[in-house]
This record gives sequence, C-alpha cells and structure tokens, in this order.
Amino acid sequence: MKKKIAIISWPDASINGAGMVANDIFHLINSSSHGFEAHFWRGASKRHSQDAYVFDLYGGAISKFGYKVARYLSRKAGLADFIPVDLPMHLLRKPCDYDLYHFHALSSGFSPVSLLWIARRKPSVWTFHDCAPFTGGCVYPSVSDCDAFTRRCGNCPQLHEWPFFSKLDFTGFMQDYKKKIGKEENLRAIVPSRWMAGEVMKSGMLSSEPIIIPNCVDLTRFRPLDKAMARQKLGLPHDSFIVITGAASLRNKRKGFKYAIDALLSLPKKPYVLALGRDPGGIFDSSLSIKFTGYIHDKWEMALYYSSADIFLFPTLADNLPLVAIETMACGTPVVGFRTGGLPEIVDHDLNGWLVTPKDVQGLAEGIRIAMSDFARLRSWADHGLRKVGDCYNPDLFLERHLEVYDALLKRCKKEHE
Repeated sequence: MKKKIAIISWPDASINGAGMVANDIFHLINSSSHGFEAHFWRGASKRHSQDAYVFDLYGGAISKFGYKVARYLSRKAGLADFIPVDLPMHLLRKPCDYDLYHFHALSSGFSPVSLLWIARRKPSVWTFHDCAPFTGGCVYPSVSDCDAFTRRCGNCPQLHEWPFFSKLDFTGFMQDYKKKIGKEENLRAIVPSRWMAGEVMKSGMLSSEPIIIPNCVDLTRFRPLDKAMARQKLGLPHDSFIVITGAASLRNKRKGFKYAIDALLSLPKKPYVLALGRDPGGIFDSSLSIKFTGYIHDKWEMALYYSSADIFLFPTLADNLPLVAIETMACGTPVVGFRTGGLPEIVDHDLNGWLVTPKDVQGLAEGIRIAMSDFARLRSWADHGLRKVGDCYNPDLFLERHLEVYDALLKRCKKEHE
C-alpha cells in the first residue's frame, strides 16, 4: 500500500518558482513507482486543475472568504497569517490520513500555528524557499541590510511590505514561535542552496544543519532550441545580439533592474533587450530597443524565449537558488549577474557565465561586452552550463534525494512508536 504525502504550498507553479518546485516534487512522486502517492494542497493559482490529487487549500467561496478575513485581521494585529483558519479547513476536507506532510512556501497561506500542530503529530518536511521560515516574516532581510534575525527580530524595516503590511511589530514573537517548529523531532528542514543553509544556522532555528537538495528543471522542456527558429517564431530580430532579462515584477527592488538598465545604457553598442514580464512603464530608457513578453505560463514558450537570446541578464540582489538561472542555462543561454545568495552555486564565474559583486554596474557591463565580442567564450560558457545543469539539477536526482528524506524520517518515526 502506498504511503500518502500531503504537499502544502500557498503558491503553485502558475504563481512563482517556489510553487514550481512544489509542483515538481508532486508530479515526480506520482509518476514514479517508489511506493508513495502525493496530494497537492495549493492556496493560490492562476489555473484550474482537473487533477484528482490537486486540492484548493481553502475550499469553496465561503471558506475562502473566511480565510481572507482571518488574514486581514492577522495583519492588522501585527501577526501576519498567524490565525490558523487553514487547519480546520484542511482537516475537514482531507480525503485520507496522511503518512507525511511536506510544506513549501507558506507566507500568506498557511499559519505557523497549523504547521506546528501537524508537525507534533505527523512526520513533516519543510522546504525553505526563502528566509521567511526563520525570520519574523520578511522574505530576504539582506534587502534592508538587516541582520536582526541572527539575534532576535525586531524594529523590522520591512513592516510596510508584504507579507506584513502592518504598523505593529511582533516579528520577534513570530520568529520565536518558528524556532519552536524547528526544534520538533518529527520535522526535517530542506534548503535548495548552501547559502540558505548558512543563513538558517545563523538564525538559531535549527539545532542541526538542514538537508540541501538543489532545485531541478524539466530537461525535456528546458533544452537548447534552434536560435534562428526561436527568433522567427517569436518575431525577434535574427541578426541582433539579444539580452533577455525579467521577473514576475520588474519593479521589485530586490530584482535589481535599476543596475541592469544602467549597465545596458553604458554600452557603446546597445543590444536588443527582451524583458520577461509586463511593461512597468518608466523603468527602461527609450534609447533601448526592448520587447516585453508579458507573464508567460507555458514552459515550452519560455524555453523558446530563453533559446532565442544570447545571454540572460540577472541582476538580483537576493535569491535562494533561482530556477530562472537554471532554466536559461538548460536552454544554452549563459547568465550574467551578481554574486549573491545561491547564484554562485549555479554560475561559476567565467566558466559557465559571469558574476560580479552586487551593484557593480561596470562589472555587469563588462560581462555583456565580453559576450557580445567573444563568440568562442560565449559558446564555452553555454557548453559548460549545459553540462552542469545535467549533472546537478536533473529531476531524477531531485526525486531520489527527496525519497531518501521521506524514507529515513518515516522509518525513524515508526521505530520511536513501536
């Protein structure tokens, strides 16, 4: 009889990268023959699913309204998402008694109170896609040059931002509560990068190192496509050097597009710019030739765009192990970006891409200039990138590592209860 796993994530693959990772492990488990069956509980989605194993975390319209009211009241009280209305909704609607829970990105979607209640009763795994699980709630404290999470959160510089939107600061209390979760014997923490593992240990949330399992990409979809064909299909200039860049929100300061624009404008010869996302208005200089794609959901279309470009310009100021960098390398398009977060674990400087110190505009521009002027070097970056993606970020390895965690945790919990 198959072991039942509940995968819980506020976003799904249509929302962001964390949702994609949750969706990947869900599909990989159910397409394998390793004795597990996964159900995906999602809080937000831009797509309707007909999969019998996909469930809406908050149910129908009435219960969703109740969740929204609870979220609003939590934020007004300075305790973002702490009211555990999600727990009774889940317990009343779950179709079976799960053997194990795997939590993913929970900000705005699942209360830490609910998580602790479950972790005290069931073997649980929690993948940290950002810093929110071990801070008072902020996603990346480094954006505000804040290191309070290494002591105790408080006087939070990000209270006016998501996921807080509050004037009351209870970030110290919320961080203390999450540390209780981290000490649970039934819980195992997973992080995608060595960088994130280091940040977790600085916070004091865990008594032992988290398990590192890098993200994966679907290599049947994200693969090099003929560049000329891709450009023709997408209506892009066939004889231009194309720089691709983008994010879910081009106005997000954490994504660093200000530095990308400055680097592009400093070049004597301007490349053609392909921006993944909607036109935010007023960000990009009118002297740049630029096309905005809008938000792209389809992986095949995304692979076309990646393959059509010569480099991916990725000036993020804080990220864990960004899927976009792995996806574009899988399509044979090297990354030029900042040496921050987990990105140096993906991109090896001047071997499969180009990385410089955060906010170094001239360093970014130099990477673009090299790519534009030295085709042999650019080709070498692309070839080395393809090999690294195949070796480190393939789905088989990703699934195998997760199953090892599940098996070990279930066996240990079973032994304790015998």
